[in-house]
Amino acid sequence: RFHLDSVPPGIYRIELLTDSMAPLGIADAEQEVSVRAGDESSLTLRADRLDGLLTRMCGGRQLPTQRTALRVVLIDEATSRPDNGTALRLWWTEYVRERGVNRVVQQQLDATTATDGSVVFCGLPVDLPLDLGLALGRDRAQRLETLRIPSRFPTARTLKR
Repeated sequence: RFHLDSVPPGIYRIELLTDSMAPLGIADAEQEVSVRAGDESSLTLRADRLDGLLTRMCGGRQLPTQRTALRVVLIDEATSRPDNGTALRLWWTEYVRERGVNRVVQQQLDATTATDGSVVFCGLPVDLPLDLGLALGRDRAQRLETLRIPSRFPTARTLKR
């Protein structure tokens, strides 16, 4: 429980951020509150369920069942600063059943790191090997890491290069 006094009138965004959610780049809960001069306000924050969490991580996009998200932060090893503007690629192999036939499908997502060195990949399969690397053009990549997201709960990785 917190009590704040002497807050000037205005509209504020309140966020609850815990150590478990900070690496994912999102708050556990968030809400806007309007403060008027001389009024008292109370606020109850509730954390999202998993679907809401994934939707917020993925910019409002709802993910299908058995899909998850990964947030990557890329750090320049020489300067220890965020590496922004770097093209990353995530690729994997899935086995898809269509019209009674199993097919092998190669999947790939490309994204560029933001000013804080981060990028979020959404719609990833659970419990399959995922290769993460630097995109070196349309058909090439330099693998940095192979990872597996064991459950639907999103994962965060910090990598140095």
